[in-house]
Amino acid sequence: MIARNGMQKLRNGGKMRQIPISVAVACIATSPAMAADETPAGTANAPQWSLAVAGGSTVIDGGGDQPFLRVAMTRFLDEGYIYAAGTHFAVRDAFGVVDIVPASTWQAAIGGGRTFGKVTLDGYAAIGWRTFKGEEFLRRGGRAITIDSKGKTLSGGLSITYQIDLDERSALSPFVAGDISRIDTARAIEVAGRGTIAQEERQNSTTGSIGFTIDRLVGPEGDHRVEAYGGFVTTSNSAVSIRSSAPIDAARLFGPQDYPGFGQTWGEYGASATLTVAEPLLLDVSAVRTAGFRGGESTNLFAGLRYRF
Repeated sequence: MIARNGMQKLRNGGKMRQIPISVAVACIATSPAMAADETPAGTANAPQWSLAVAGGSTVIDGGGDQPFLRVAMTRFLDEGYIYAAGTHFAVRDAFGVVDIVPASTWQAAIGGGRTFGKVTLDGYAAIGWRTFKGEEFLRRGGRAITIDSKGKTLSGGLSITYQIDLDERSALSPFVAGDISRIDTARAIEVAGRGTIAQEERQNSTTGSIGFTIDRLVGPEGDHRVEAYGGFVTTSNSAVSIRSSAPIDAARLFGPQDYPGFGQTWGEYGASATLTVAEPLLLDVSAVRTAGFRGGESTNLFAGLRYRF
């Protein structure tokens, strides 16, 4: 959200919003992309651009962690912003068949937002390309089966945030958000002695979330920011849900898996901080934990540096 009135310092030194990671196995960060920096104050000396580099991981109870790395560029436009971002996701410690097939995903996203009084609208659209690790099996009788897979992801979302000033340095910001996602997967299944079988699959999901953040500026001049977060999420297909419209970095989820999902609802809670390392350089950190996710909880960790100029 974009701070106003007593929260003006937050606009000058505020957070980078972002995508987030793994709902399919239980939770991040990462949004497509990155609905990113807050719009700076409209002064002659205000920065016009922001370059951000971030990384982190969804640490899943029981294994299957999903690390990521992201680069994004943001352009400030008075009471709004636009951005472009590229993200690489990976799945490690996974097993396939009954679990996630290890995969590498490259994702490109564009988005932006604008503030109207105390209401902020943010939106994004993203496309991704996935490459899966090859799978090999032996049938009874010793006949070998190999599976090579690749896929594409499409997603988009919108969030609406309303800011309620609590005092000169604090604000409560409830939000609602929605994301739609689609994953197309193509598989080449080679059976020894029988040739290759082509298989295509498409899965869709609709995901909604509601929650709040509480921001507090700290330091003698309010140069740093801390934030608490709580929310509820529901999705029609947890294996496809790509969620990048949450207001805190580590709550932006990226969750495509290689098996059919199911609808479910869960809670999540966390915290974030933005620290002014130097006048143009900011450090963003955040963590989010799921609560009630079927199949096991996860903790999402995020850290990034932003250079504003």
